[in-house]
Amino acid sequence: MAKPEGKAARPRLNIENALKNRQDLRLFNLLSAPENEFLDLLKRLESDPLFKKLSMRAPGGPPVIARVRLPGAAYAWVHNLGEPQLVNSMDSKYISGEILSARPEILALIERLGAENFEKYFLGRECIPVEQICRAAALTARQAGRIRDFVNAFLAAHENLPPEADAPRQHFKLTAFVGKTPDGGLELAYAHPAYARGLYSVDAKALKKIKRSGSLTGGELKRLGTLVKTVELVNWRKKGLQKVLEGILKFQRDFFLGGAMKPMSQRSFASELGLNPSTVSRLIARRSLKTPEEEVPLKSFFPSPKGYIIAKIKEITDSGGARKLNARLLAGELKTRYGIRISGRTVNLYRNRK
Repeated sequence: MAKPEGKAARPRLNIENALKNRQDLRLFNLLSAPENEFLDLLKRLESDPLFKKLSMRAPGGPPVIARVRLPGAAYAWVHNLGEPQLVNSMDSKYISGEILSARPEILALIERLGAENFEKYFLGRECIPVEQICRAAALTARQAGRIRDFVNAFLAAHENLPPEADAPRQHFKLTAFVGKTPDGGLELAYAHPAYARGLYSVDAKALKKIKRSGSLTGGELKRLGTLVKTVELVNWRKKGLQKVLEGILKFQRDFFLGGAMKPMSQRSFASELGLNPSTVSRLIARRSLKTPEEEVPLKSFFPSPKGYIIAKIKEITDSGGARKLNARLLAGELKTRYGIRISGRTVNLYRNRK
């Protein structure tokens, strides 16, 4: 009897592998997709009638799909509020002339609130009653309402920027801004609200319940599995990107605080994060971070050891009398200052290439 069971088990295994490979291919395609294509996918996903139905709160229970904030994912309001292309996109389709004309007043209110309160009361997942916001933030009902209307319109305008207004000629897509906190730390703020708005949470019990409720049509039931898988893949890309950006801030902290970059391979970086090197490669492709001083492609945060050593040699030789050091003494300086152990011969080789 053992043989028939073995033969029967083999086709099931092949089917499972086929499904897994298909899922891997979809993930590969989503990770490799240019940013504009990914953002367009998000817009189509959220405008899907089935997605909207699953996002509605069911009587006596939670919705099947809910939005969950991604820890550490903020939106770069300070940078984006002043973008001419964004202001120009706020036509009557997304924002009324009255609100747009009151923009300076609303921005002053947001500044008075402070980043923490603004995020808590107007960008958070929970819908906080206006009365509670007014008491906590010292606002009038009119002021709170105007801020909320402006935020909703602003996000709609940003997410619907026409492709030609989004700098298609740039080789790198600006992903986020990096700034310093008052306590000397680093903070990350996304350039597009789609990331700051967070992930999708799928309630398994609510999903099972709606399948049995009879509220979905036959066509919707057929599409349900694909839609849920798409949601999971979108979450994977968002979480992966967040993990990569936080890793870059951690490993290249000295650079963001005014120092030099450290040598770091994508493979070792991926290992530290628990990601596949190919995943890291796809997530950093054609993306950049912006510091107060410059915009840096994500791939530039992974300098080779040789490039790092050459940069350190330049730092030493550019400091006055140190440029006259011979190779042996220069090798000693590299060891003392930076813990770099190389021979005088290698120093000469790198010195002539700097």
